[in-house]
Parts: sequence; structure tokens; C-alpha cells
Amino acid sequence: MELLEAYATIETAAQKPQTEQRTVTRIKPGQAVRQGDVYLVATQGLKVGKAIFNRQLAPGETQGSRHIAEAPAQIFESPGHPIQGIAANALLGPVVESTQPWNLAHPEHAHVSLPPGQYQVIYQLDFAAQRRVQD
Repeated sequence: MELLEAYATIETAAQKPQTEQRTVTRIKPGQAVRQGDVYLVATQGLKVGKAIFNRQLAPGETQGSRHIAEAPAQIFESPGHPIQGIAANALLGPVVESTQPWNLAHPEHAHVSLPPGQYQVIYQLDFAAQRRVQD
């Protein structure tokens, strides 16, 4: 393969990313699903705050922050305290709820299809620096 042909092949592949799709068919309260530096812990009956209309679950402007809860999922403010079984110093994000299956999308990670339910977002913690790890 010549250099120009290899370059053209790479460019074509970059324009059509092959995104892997993972499917979770059942999840019990307390179990977690991970996508990069974001964890979704299945919860039940968690009292949530007001609705958030931004579907991006991780704060930030980088591509690594683009963990997107696709419709029909709804996003709510976290109650601000860890759920049972989660460390007191956990970095909590919003709560995601859906009555139907929904997708967690990301440009650099496998998309995850999740069953209906309630999920507390938790960010990966760098214990040495005591700050959130970012993709």
C-alpha cells in the first residue's frame, strides 16, 4: 500500500467511526455500568432535584466529557448525598431516569444501551489528587 493510499484509507475510516454498542439487559440496584471515567449506579426510589435539560453527564468542554444520555432518558440534579454502598467522598453527578430503554453515547467509548430505571452518575476519583479523573 502506498503512502497516499494508506492516508486515504485512514481518512475514510476517521469519517465513519465504528462505534461499538454494548447492551445491558438487566441491572440490579447497587450494580454499576462504566463508560470511561463515568459510572452509572442503578438506584431505586432516590429523591431527585429539578430537571436538567443538558444531556451531557460529565462537566467539561473536551470530547472526553461527551457522555450523553439520549432520549427518552431524563436528567435530574443529584440529591447531593451518596446512596447506600457508595463512598462518602464519591463525586456525584446527575441522576438519570427512564421508563424505557435508553442509550449512553460517547464519541470515544462504546455506546451503552441500558434498561429502564434510575441511575446515579458517579465520576471516577483520583484518590491521590482528590479530584475527578477526566477522559
